[in-house]
Amino acid sequence: MRRAALPFLFCLGGLILAHHEMILTGFASMQTDVGDTRFNNYIAEHEYRWLLRQDGHRDFWSPPFFFPARNVAGYSEVMIGAAPLYWPWRAIGLPPDSAYQAWMLTLGALNFVAMYLVLRRGFLQPTLGAAVGAVMFAFSAPRVNQLSHLQLIPHFWSLLCLYALLRLFAPGPPPSDAQQRAWIWVVFVAAALQVLASFALGWFLGLALAIAGVAALLSPGGRRSLWALARNRRYTVLAATTAAAIVLAPVTMHFYSASRLVGLRTFENAQEFMPTPASWVYMGSSSWLYGWTSDWSWFHDLPGEWEQRLGLGLLTTILALTGLWTARHDVRVRYVALVGACLIVLSTSVGGVTPWRLVYDYFPAAKAVRGVCRAGLLVLIPMALGVSLALTSIAARGRRGTAIAVVLAILAVAEQGQTTESFDKRANREDIADVVRHIDTDRCGSFVFSPVQGNEPPWLKYQIDAMWAGMDAGVPTLNGYSGNQPPGWRLGDTSLYSDTPDPTVAGAIDDWVTRNRLDPSRVCWLRLAVRNDGYWASFVAQSVPRSMVAGGRYPVEVTLRNVGGVVWSRRKGFRLGSEAPQDTDRWGTNRVKPQRGPIGRDALAVFAFEVTAPTDPGIYPFQWRMIQEDVRWFGELTAPLQITVTSPPTSAAAHDDSIGR
Repeated sequence: MRRAALPFLFCLGGLILAHHEMILTGFASMQTDVGDTRFNNYIAEHEYRWLLRQDGHRDFWSPPFFFPARNVAGYSEVMIGAAPLYWPWRAIGLPPDSAYQAWMLTLGALNFVAMYLVLRRGFLQPTLGAAVGAVMFAFSAPRVNQLSHLQLIPHFWSLLCLYALLRLFAPGPPPSDAQQRAWIWVVFVAAALQVLASFALGWFLGLALAIAGVAALLSPGGRRSLWALARNRRYTVLAATTAAAIVLAPVTMHFYSASRLVGLRTFENAQEFMPTPASWVYMGSSSWLYGWTSDWSWFHDLPGEWEQRLGLGLLTTILALTGLWTARHDVRVRYVALVGACLIVLSTSVGGVTPWRLVYDYFPAAKAVRGVCRAGLLVLIPMALGVSLALTSIAARGRRGTAIAVVLAILAVAEQGQTTESFDKRANREDIADVVRHIDTDRCGSFVFSPVQGNEPPWLKYQIDAMWAGMDAGVPTLNGYSGNQPPGWRLGDTSLYSDTPDPTVAGAIDDWVTRNRLDPSRVCWLRLAVRNDGYWASFVAQSVPRSMVAGGRYPVEVTLRNVGGVVWSRRKGFRLGSEAPQDTDRWGTNRVKPQRGPIGRDALAVFAFEVTAPTDPGIYPFQWRMIQEDVRWFGELTAPLQITVTSPPTSAAAHDDSIGR
């Protein structure tokens, strides 16, 4: 028990560090945003109800959203390798959101335990080094910054795979025949379970194993070890490979079927979420110690900024690199460090140039990967190992060294502190219950939910509200949210500014009903007023030229009033965002910062900026709305304008005009 006390305390501290918004509120708050958090909770709950064979959930691959489309679970992660850890929390009576919170803590604790055992038993690290290294793997800033994507948290299967490899190829006397067979099975089964728990983490594990295999083949000693294993245990390897393929076959077939409908990721999709050199040190604006650095020009314009927060902090990075360098003579450390370095080099884009093109073109299933920067989560393994090695080396210098190592460990853990988004669990339940109350279960065979005067992102908040309401009412919904959407589905934004039916939304509903041969009389359209939590903006005025010359630059000014209770500040991501359509860059930009801030209740926000007219002549809509980046759109739209864009004068006309003047 005394030996377990220190790692237990570090694990407990890591859980509080990563989940303090949830734990310190008595689990009244849910991490993180209302989008992917609730979507992943929905998928886990659907699988639990499938296990119980409840009505509406008997088809594992067709949960009741995007109704009546089939195989919609194949559009995203299903986390089969981690969902069984959610089921016991539901079985003991916890409601879905509370069970999800317990599931988050369980996955984090398992990551810690797995990394601790790898460091303690696989690399023979003492307790302090192993415990701190486990914190770096399970609760570091890059991991916490991905809490909204719970499918990126269950990483312990990769560590089990690594531990089995360390046992197979450990220096010294080889394991017995029975042990070798057992560890071979563990390698393949753990790799398959990692794919089932998280396709992205499983795929990056496969890439890492391929890199390690190539490195081994290029080394005389590694080549001999691989050849001996393949020759002496070929039947075991074949059986384990076959078993893993059988386990993965159903998921693979469903994902392949879905990809034929919605298509694979293009290379341009991957480039949107590809790390740059700055990404590997970037901590994000929510970092306790480094949030102020997010204003540095080096970090401006990071693609998919919320995905690029891969930094561990200055001290932690120095410790990790120092530890790996000092232990470079250990062949196991060299392999782990080499794989990490290769992942960084392969995934990083420098000025648009990246080796990832080779991975995308030639590595299996690479075209299904969009979040290339998620390779950073696998890089946490060598970084955690390096921190452990460095602290162990320092602590070996006697009492003074131990004291220094303890101080450095505390500072390194503190560097990982982040403030994540959270939302009120009770308020979320009330929002969903309000939709449920308006569903006539006798008349409605399915339904569409349209929020009236809502200010949340429709594809995150209201679509998922409808999905949960449909689950609770036992009525499927045409609304939906996932990594992809069915062909022909145009209901991504059903928002309304009044309860009067909008022709665009009505047309999209009619098209989907006709396309899928649904009975229109059984499809209910719920148009309900929703709360806006103090986020609201009223349009005041705008100064915009009504005619422009193609390609010309023109000053414009838009004024809005903050009539909500939330203060707008530039640092918290409050911007003016382009509309008609949303996020268009037709006018040369799609975001504008307010001229001053913070802007409190009843204060005016003035946005003065330049726009660039489209290059093609025509008549174009011009409209804007407030947004808090990565949180919500809100408030009134600016008054709609139609801007006439004319061709620039020809050179001859310009010459004649100059003569006339």
